[in-house]
Order: sequence, then structure tokens, then C-alpha cells
Amino acid sequence: MQALIIVDVQNDFAHKNGSLYVKGSEQIYSAIDTLVKRAKKNNWIIICTKDYHPINHSSFKSNGGIWPDHCVQGTWGCQFSKELIDIFSKHNATYEVVSKGMNSDQEQYSGVTSEMTEIIEKNDIHEVYVCGLATDYCVFATASDLSFNISTNIVIDACKHVSNDNLELFMKECSKKYIAFYVADQVFDTYRQEDELEQ
Repeated sequence: MQALIIVDVQNDFAHKNGSLYVKGSEQIYSAIDTLVKRAKKNNWIIICTKDYHPINHSSFKSNGGIWPDHCVQGTWGCQFSKELIDIFSKHNATYEVVSKGMNSDQEQYSGVTSEMTEIIEKNDIHEVYVCGLATDYCVFATASDLSFNISTNIVIDACKHVSNDNLELFMKECSKKYIAFYVADQVFDTYRQEDELEQ
């Protein structure tokens, strides 16, 4: 079984009014649309991770940390973006939600929680495709942790990064971990012709 993992496409990262907006993140939706459509068609598990911080999280500048307050539980910024929700509605696709960053004293970039591990084991997932925000932080951390146990790939046109300098380091580290890179159209290449006939 394969899984599509969409990392942290939440308003605080994906919307221009978000507190930690990732520049250009609106460009990832076309690729995510392709991935969700084809993942559903091929009965893949879809997992969406989300930052779900308490207001007193230690990473916040208001609490002496390095990041602006973001993805606080119960706020607009914590919600998945409208564009992402619309994609799931368009394709009538379902997804599992994995929350992270709930411990106020611990920074947690990776979405590989005990909850995600349980989903992976329960569904006998042996290969994952990871995308979302931001490539050089939570996407990388999630893919890195997954790569220890299962075949891991990153769909690069369905991601956006914060820093070009970070991205270069990220690419090198992924290579060391045997993480492969794809664009969305390559992921389901064998099904492309069938999709085109249906349009």
C-alpha cells in the first residue's frame, strides 16, 4: 500500500495573511490536485499533518522562541487552507489528520508521530509520497523520519521552501537518505493515459 502525505498546508503557512506565510505556496495546489485525484483513484491512504500548538508553545517569540506565534489551536491560522479543502471536496476524497507540536516544551517539525506510525502499520504502507509546506523544514523532517523504515519520495512541485540556502542543504541530506524526487505527473505515470481519456 502507498500513501500520500500532505504536510502542514494551513492558513498560517499557505495564506498571505498567515503569520509564517511561505512565499509562493499558492503555486502548489495544481500539483496537489493531481496527487489527490490519482491517490483516490488508486485507493491510496491520504494523510494530512498539521501544526497544532498551544498558545504557550516555547517556539513562539511571545514565549522567548524564534518563530512568530502560528497554528495556535482553535484559530484561523491553524485550519487547513480553503484551497486544500476544496481539492478534497472536488474529488470527494477522504484523509486522515495527524496533529503535531502539542507539547508546549518541544519543537516538532516532523509529522511522524505515534498516530502516523499507527496508520502506516495498520494499512501496511510500504511507500510514501510527501509534499506540502515548507520543503526545508517540516516536509524534510517528515520525509527524513519516514525514510528509516519505508521507501520515501518527495513531490517537489507540490512543495514550497522558505530559503534557497536551506533547499540546497535539504537536497544533499535527502540524497544521503535515498529519498527520491518526483513531480506530480510522474508519480502516477502509468495511469496518465487513462486519466486523459476520461477528461
